[in-house]
Amino acid sequence: MRTTKIIAAVFAMAMLTACGQTNGSSKSSEETAAAPTEVTEADTTAETTAETEAETTANAETVTTAAAETETTENNASGSSDSNAAVMNFIGTYSNGRAMMTINPSSNGASVNIDWAGSAFINSNWTMDGTCTLYGEDLLIAYNNCVKKTTEYDSDGNVVSEETGYSNGTGTVTVHSDGTAEWLDDMEDAGCDSIFTLT
Repeated sequence: MRTTKIIAAVFAMAMLTACGQTNGSSKSSEETAAAPTEVTEADTTAETTAETEAETTANAETVTTAAAETETTENNASGSSDSNAAVMNFIGTYSNGRAMMTINPSSNGASVNIDWAGSAFINSNWTMDGTCTLYGEDLLIAYNNCVKKTTEYDSDGNVVSEETGYSNGTGTVTVHSDGTAEWLDDMEDAGCDSIFTLT
């Protein structure tokens, strides 16, 4: 009977020891498994932060580049109010030897009148009113309302006929700071290769 009790006690102690080892092993395994999870989360947070900072830097560089391009464009082409005021520096009569170009200020920017003698009895006239843009020291007048009229005279200077060629002509007149002007006529290329000089 006593021997049986001793055997039972030894068996119980063996079971307790085995359970303790099993619990310890399980706990150690859980801690070991948890550690990589914590490292993975830290790595993910660091990567996310780095990506966010990279995107922020890229966006800032894009904004800076766009602002610089806008500033450059604004510096090259002045606003309409400044350009309209600058027209006063370019008003006057310009000639290419056969034609006279007169530039005056207007409510839109500048008015241009061109008289061109095709012969002793035929005269062509273009009148237009356009908006102005300053490019450096040069003035660009862009128009879309040009009216062309051709008048024929007799030997006594009397008008024989007058014809309107068109009334919605487009083109540009570029007036340079050196006192010259160029006319680009979109309709008939009338001012091709012709330089007008301030008289």
